[in-house]
Amino acid sequence: MSLKLRSLSAALLLLLPAGSSLAQEPAAAAPLIIDPSSTSLAGGNVKLSTSTLNRRAQTFGGDYQIRVMPYFFKNEKGSLVISVPDSSLRKLTKGVALEFAGKAITSATGEQHPVHVRATSVGDGRGDLTISIKTENGNLVFNTVYRFGDT
Repeated sequence: MSLKLRSLSAALLLLLPAGSSLAQEPAAAAPLIIDPSSTSLAGGNVKLSTSTLNRRAQTFGGDYQIRVMPYFFKNEKGSLVISVPDSSLRKLTKGVALEFAGKAITSATGEQHPVHVRATSVGDGRGDLTISIKTENGNLVFNTVYRFGDT
């Protein structure tokens, strides 16, 4: 792209109204950052943390870790993959609440847990997130927040 065309493109983007959907859309390759969260279970507490999830082929993927207190033998870690088509990502940036499916794959045994995610944008590349992970002992439901951006 020539320097003149790049300058014109940048100038046109600056002219977009602040509330325009183009101004609010995260870059297609922007990583997804999920804040750590916790939930209660009978006699204990479960903490979920994830690495920054990177966009690749209509998915966000990264690592997760679940720590169960006081049942440390139930702790697990592995990889997390959430399917998010480009069209859904565009809708999410416009404030539409959406649901996604994914899976958590344990690194120790390769066991796969179905994952259900509900995301609601609050604007500026941020939003509320509910992550439900199905385990042999029932669903673990975590309420947290997300943001698009640098690590």
